[in-house]
Amino acid sequence: MSDSAPNGSGDPDAAFAAVSDPTRVAILRALAAHTRETGETTAGFAALRKRAGVEDPGRFRYHLNTLVGRFVERTEDGYRLSHAGSEIVAAILAGRYTDHERLGPTTVDGACNVCGAAATGVYEDGRLDVTCENDHPLLRWSIPPNAAADATVSELATLATGLIRHAIDLSLQGVCVECYGTMTTRIEAVPTEADDGPGADGGDEGEAGDGADGRTSRPTPLFRADCETCTASLVGPAWFALTVHPTVDAFYHDHGRPVRDSLLWELGHVEYETTRADDGAVVVTVGLDDERLHVTLSDAGEVVETAVESA
Repeated sequence: MSDSAPNGSGDPDAAFAAVSDPTRVAILRALAAHTRETGETTAGFAALRKRAGVEDPGRFRYHLNTLVGRFVERTEDGYRLSHAGSEIVAAILAGRYTDHERLGPTTVDGACNVCGAAATGVYEDGRLDVTCENDHPLLRWSIPPNAAADATVSELATLATGLIRHAIDLSLQGVCVECYGTMTTRIEAVPTEADDGPGADGGDEGEAGDGADGRTSRPTPLFRADCETCTASLVGPAWFALTVHPTVDAFYHDHGRPVRDSLLWELGHVEYETTRADDGAVVVTVGLDDERLHVTLSDAGEVVETAVESA
């Protein structure tokens, strides 16, 4: 049994005020360290006070009780982090609010899938941006500073690609990767000129370059996902929706181009074309070697049909 009735329930100001004191932050850090080092989620009062480095029991109890119900749960065996407590400790330890790493600009693997120029990545202020020398946007994604502390820009690009594919998968299931609110997805057209140097519209969650081959005069449809709760959005070319589908993954794998081993913009180097069906669905055709994979996407970006034919 636990005590989980929050102080000032439903008041964001009270929630932020609860972690505004360094002693309370120390308590949250101490609970996280206890779990990490002992494997036990619950810590007793005395052991927790010792870890937090607070000598006065009364002062410690006051600050601990301020956290109970919102960031800390009180049980029969002691105290443990709540879900919100775990989330805020993770953010603190990741350096989201305090650390400032900068890497690059550095050349990364894979040429620009729009013009063929070398790709360059820069990590700054918690965000990775990959472009080419002609300023075609290839990838943009938020990564916490602790992930960048001992990493190269190329390693961050690989990490970001995996995170984006995960976000696409969740978005197509209607779930926001940031707040777990409802995500709506759709395929939308962009102006024709976007084919000459396309990139995604701004989004708090992330974006990536269009990946068009630059030779077509047709507007290149975009895959877009927006959260109904927070400001998160995900924007990219229509073939984003293909990268998490098992049939498409198997097609790439059979031709020696595993999706999971490719950086996001490298998938755009294959021959592909996008057309609109009579019912408004988008048909994306991917050509690899002597085969072509036709994938029909609904207006929400869901794969509704696939077919393989010899070229």
